[in-house]
Amino acid sequence: MRIQTMSNNELHLPAQQQVSEEKKNAAFKKLVERGKQSGHLSAQEIDNVIVELDLDVDELEKLNEMIDSANISIVDDFSAEALDGIPLEVDLPKETDAAETVAINDNAAMDDPVKVYLKEIGRVPLLTPEEEIELAIRIADNDEKAKKRLAEANLRYDGTSRFRRGNRWQLSPSFSLGWNIAQENFWEDFADVCNQLKFRFSYGELGNMNTNGWYPTYRAMTLKQANGSWLQNGLKPNTAYVGDLISTALTWEKVRTWNIGLDWGLFNNRLTGSFDAYIRYTDNMVGPSVELPATLGIATPKTNNCDLKTKGWELTIGWQDRTNFGMGYGIKFNVSDARTYIDRYPGNPTNSINTYIAGREIGEIWGFETVGIAKTDDEMQAHLNKVGGQSAIGSGVWTAGDIMYADQDGKPGITKGAQTLEDHGDLKVIGNNTPRYHFGLDLNANYKGFDVRLFFQGVMKRDYWQGSNIFWGVGQWGMWWSTGLKEHEDYFRDEPVGLAGHEIAANVNSYYARPRFDSTQNQETQTRYLQDASYIRLKNFQLGYTLPASMIRKIGITNCRIFVSGENLWTGTKLSKLFDPETISGGNTDSNASAPIKSAGNAYPLSRTWSFGLSVSL
Repeated sequence: MRIQTMSNNELHLPAQQQVSEEKKNAAFKKLVERGKQSGHLSAQEIDNVIVELDLDVDELEKLNEMIDSANISIVDDFSAEALDGIPLEVDLPKETDAAETVAINDNAAMDDPVKVYLKEIGRVPLLTPEEEIELAIRIADNDEKAKKRLAEANLRYDGTSRFRRGNRWQLSPSFSLGWNIAQENFWEDFADVCNQLKFRFSYGELGNMNTNGWYPTYRAMTLKQANGSWLQNGLKPNTAYVGDLISTALTWEKVRTWNIGLDWGLFNNRLTGSFDAYIRYTDNMVGPSVELPATLGIATPKTNNCDLKTKGWELTIGWQDRTNFGMGYGIKFNVSDARTYIDRYPGNPTNSINTYIAGREIGEIWGFETVGIAKTDDEMQAHLNKVGGQSAIGSGVWTAGDIMYADQDGKPGITKGAQTLEDHGDLKVIGNNTPRYHFGLDLNANYKGFDVRLFFQGVMKRDYWQGSNIFWGVGQWGMWWSTGLKEHEDYFRDEPVGLAGHEIAANVNSYYARPRFDSTQNQETQTRYLQDASYIRLKNFQLGYTLPASMIRKIGITNCRIFVSGENLWTGTKLSKLFDPETISGGNTDSNASAPIKSAGNAYPLSRTWSFGLSVSL
């Protein structure tokens, strides 16, 4: 809401001469045209016309009907709610209903028919015109000082009982600076084109506990009564379990963020937007446990052993306008991206590619490049001879229907090497599971009481390796974890299979390799089955109609809207139909979940929903 300094002429103080009917009609038409352009009129604009033209009750009713029929909304410029938090040198009246407002205004005599009508429709100005002059000027002066250059600083001190003494408290400072260049005097020549141009800069720190237990720095021992799986003197014995190793030095993670931003508004704020770029450092993050020999016999403890750096940006841009024939419309688009890198991680001295590596990006997917599925035994043998065999990653039995992997290191045989950065055999980075370019698109329009809105959301880039039994159907977990879904029918078979008269035709151009219970050699992480989890989804659709105020006011209703709404109506994605792009990593995420179904994407499905409703305000 913009509040500007107004002169007596702009406020149109009460006229002292009789105004002709022709002039009143012209003023009505001009006011309504102005409302059509912006989609709304302020209560002050209407009150100025009422006072200037000295309207009676019938004329006021005519003006009100013209505003309603043009579907123009009315906003109150000087409500106490809109002015909340703005420093003023005058006392603002409290929020009141129409009757109380009339009572506190000296000029609102109850015998004035115009004031009585305004009271009946709930539109009585909080202040008299003379008071509004003083208030507007003072708001503009104070607002101008506050909005040119902005500065704010904060300091917080957080503590927790989860950590040991000496590591319990975290001091977190932050500050922000802003410069609204469009409020400067030298910007007046550009104000018609650029209404807002604000630069922002900020820095802040926050602490993060990142713990699962209440007291993660104390080692627990689990005692259970009669819980043993054997008998002693005819009874099950009591048992005691040693807890995991712990780190007594566990403490807060510190998140430091630098941010720079720009906000703008062009063409009377019809074109608006903002851009932010940031760098976030996570110091002393609780990272994966350090590598220790398997002879330890127990899991290594997690410690504050890692530093991360995230670089990201976000863009929002929107257009809002109204056509000459009265249709309002708008579009708003936002997109953001971020990439995270390991700054420090001493827990991986061998540079194993299965955990964090200093200097590498989070989310890297290492796997084989797939040549294809061998359609014949001869094709497979020719491939094996070319690459030097694939026995290092399988049972040694490679036939038609099995996967052919590409040679990356030029050495004989397809291998994984030592799975380190220096020796990773024929593995390579085939993708990254970090979602990239999150976006949202909001489209809306309204015309003569009708309104429509469509909201799309999605991710432009995301690689995902889905290695669960739900994806493969048949795998290393044996027949009891097998999953037979429609998509799994597209598997390799070089000849028809099935009972006589009910055979399933051969399929040598299949998506899946031949099913095998004896080996996972066809299910290695690879490019062929790497999923493209990018998507766009119509998240929400609304269509509504608001009944004219002149029709419903007679029955004591101020607003009545009929609408139909839909959720998750359409999705565009290249992802396997077995999964939903928003829940592909969901399902049973418990650390103790069985391997075949852990994070298998078997979450409760998102529902496509239609709803119909009626919204009424009295």
